[in-house]
Amino acid sequence: RYKMDESCDLTQKIQQLEAQLETNRNEVDRYKSELESAASTFRTVIAMKNSQMHNLERELKSTDSRFRMEMEQKDNKICLLEKQAYSDKAEYDRCKRESELKSLSIAAKDDRITELGRMLGNVQLQGREVLSTAPEIPKTTITVGFAHIGVLEHHGHTYTSRFTPIGGINWFVQIRKSGAHLGVYLSADNPTTCMHSCLVFCRFHLISHRSNRPLHSMGGENSVRFNAKNYSFGIDNFIPMEELLNRLNGYIKDDSIMVAVDIKAFPVSKQ
Repeated sequence: RYKMDESCDLTQKIQQLEAQLETNRNEVDRYKSELESAASTFRTVIAMKNSQMHNLERELKSTDSRFRMEMEQKDNKICLLEKQAYSDKAEYDRCKRESELKSLSIAAKDDRITELGRMLGNVQLQGREVLSTAPEIPKTTITVGFAHIGVLEHHGHTYTSRFTPIGGINWFVQIRKSGAHLGVYLSADNPTTCMHSCLVFCRFHLISHRSNRPLHSMGGENSVRFNAKNYSFGIDNFIPMEELLNRLNGYIKDDSIMVAVDIKAFPVSKQ
């Protein structure tokens, strides 16, 4: 009986140990499961962190690249601005020098203009004195017809009228092509031997063939001194040749034109 009791106790202990072992195994399995879950979570977190690190590294590289590019662009812009500033400074200095030179030139020209104004005033005063004492020749008009204007247009000839004596001086009218214009001129004959010094107001006209009235006029505002050295006066750009040769304007008829010159002369002295 004692052995049977001892055997029962041993069986109970074995059962207890087996139950405890099963419990421990369950605990180990639970710990393993938790460990595996924690390891999986850890691996997931590590993977996420690694991914974030890679993304941050790429972003850092991209940011660094952009920063370097922007810095390079800014450096280039600074260089360009420095060059532009240097160029602007040089241009400013040049303009300043030119302005100073122009100021000096303007001052010199102002002085010259003042001097010429005084000279002109003296000449005008002398002219008024001469006109107040010189005998006036009655106003005279010389009217001349010139033919073959087409030849004048293409070959550049000079046409000269016959002499007309006025105030002891023989006068004649000339026309010629002057560039794209017709030039008209009043001249005195033989100035070196017999011409008087003479103040002359002269006005040139193109005369209508139909009405004998002026169609186009120029000159007459200022006097011209004729003498042995200055014995011709005229207007180079009296009228454009194209306008003159247009028959609708009434200047030309049968290849001829009529030119008139109003002359008001004041003889002064013998040369």
